[in-house]
Amino acid sequence: MNKCWNYFFAALLISNTCHSASLLISGEVVSENGDPIPHVRVRISGDGGAAATHTVFTGAEGEFHTGTLTFAPTTVALDVFRIGWELVSKQQTHAAETIQVAVTMKPIENTAHQVPASAWLGGDTESLGYRMANLHCANCHQLGAQRVRDFATKLLDHSAPDRAEAWVTRAAEDLAGAGRTVNISTDADADALTKAHGWDAVVQYMRWKTMRLGEDQKLRWGLEEGSPFYNALLEPATSLFSPRDMEIIIPYLVEHFPTRFGVMENYDDVERLGNYGVTTSTFIEEYALPTFGWTREIALAPGSDKVWFLETDKHRLGALSPTDGKVTWYPV
Repeated sequence: MNKCWNYFFAALLISNTCHSASLLISGEVVSENGDPIPHVRVRISGDGGAAATHTVFTGAEGEFHTGTLTFAPTTVALDVFRIGWELVSKQQTHAAETIQVAVTMKPIENTAHQVPASAWLGGDTESLGYRMANLHCANCHQLGAQRVRDFATKLLDHSAPDRAEAWVTRAAEDLAGAGRTVNISTDADADALTKAHGWDAVVQYMRWKTMRLGEDQKLRWGLEEGSPFYNALLEPATSLFSPRDMEIIIPYLVEHFPTRFGVMENYDDVERLGNYGVTTSTFIEEYALPTFGWTREIALAPGSDKVWFLETDKHRLGALSPTDGKVTWYPV
């Protein structure tokens, strides 16, 4: 049974104007020694298709293949990715309605630019703190992304107590005051206590920021500043970041938030991620939405041939047709 996920993203495709055609793309990914490389993500893009990209994965023998695609043949672009590997060469051979691809990759030592957010958090990967920090934080904030790296680099110039002050200052630029969401033992050392207060301010800042995600940082959900609902979302007990969760996450971040992102070596992707949960029958299609939106809650509804999603900042449901990529909007 095929696995299919539909992701949404804004994309700019620049290519020649051509007529689309039915295409079958297949190939093989090997090392410089000729050994097959499994679990490689092969992403294909081009003009003329309903989806912006179509992604498949290599099998145990390094092989991959697509279903029928409708990209214009002369606009087809293909990129490959697997943690711990980089591209050496790629050859595409066009013949009628098929494209055959031969890819060679080589292993690399430093995978800092490739690993997922979960790779940067220290501590016990089986602990509740690790899992909740990944669920609540890394779900949106990509540890290892350039903005996080830049912020972490600035923290390196400060002592541990001063880092907490930097966090507080960053939050205070947009938020006056901070609500306590976590209780720290009075027996805790001064460094941990100060850093906890800093993280506490950051969480309070996120409560404020969450109401302004969208174009021009305008208030969402019809909120008015100073209204009962607005004030309730700033109060820890009634906010989207509950004190119960923060009691676990903040102490974990105090101890394990990374500050060095330049080097990541000896990362075993299969040991950490398994077989990526994919086979050669897995495919992912990505669609470009026509407007900016804070898109959440994507679902496939029984009895519907559409992909449904919610734009929380515009108060509407969207129904995307995978056959042509068009979206029908329903106000809510």
